[in-house]
Amino acid sequence: MKPEMDHSERHWNQRWLVTGLAVFLSLMPTVSDASATPPTLIILKGGKSEPAHQPVRLSVGETAVVTVPAAEPYCDSRLLVSAGESYQIEPLPGLKWQDWWISSGPEGYSRWYLDWYMNLPLFSQAKPLPKERYFVLCGAVHTSSGQKKASQIFPIKKTGLYPISHGGHLVFFANDTRVAGNFFYRNNRGCLVLLVSKRAPEVSRTHNG
Repeated sequence: MKPEMDHSERHWNQRWLVTGLAVFLSLMPTVSDASATPPTLIILKGGKSEPAHQPVRLSVGETAVVTVPAAEPYCDSRLLVSAGESYQIEPLPGLKWQDWWISSGPEGYSRWYLDWYMNLPLFSQAKPLPKERYFVLCGAVHTSSGQKKASQIFPIKKTGLYPISHGGHLVFFANDTRVAGNFFYRNNRGCLVLLVSKRAPEVSRTHNG
């Protein structure tokens, strides 16, 4: 009889699986409009991966792998969430997305030679989170799939535990200017890959940024 893997061995096997998935997903074409193929959603269960094609509600301890294309202004992860829950969201390290020629991670970017006009109210106030940098990774909750207005929105600059205050679909996107039919998302390239894990209520706490 084959001995069962201990906790540390299962953990490393899962990390290797996630690393391989991240490399594969990061090489996939980006999504340029809302009518394109939805971003990939993969659920990790017992060291195996299961693609999900319909909205999914995670159980406590389950993890999903979500791709977030930079060109998608409303990336519906197809993860269903409820008020009072908390999720650990981990952007996998080393991946970058691009705003035209500028690369950044989930923390976004600032360039002194661009700030003079990018911070004009016409542009900066049209970002989903006006006070955050361009291309900061954002999370939001929309009450239904395809809805444009978020009932909750928050920055995700790094791995952390994020509380949910409204129920609905968990959505991700880059913090970019939303004017003229989301014109500024059309020159965006690349994607980030996230691990999204549901946490038990007793370990849930507010993320401090």
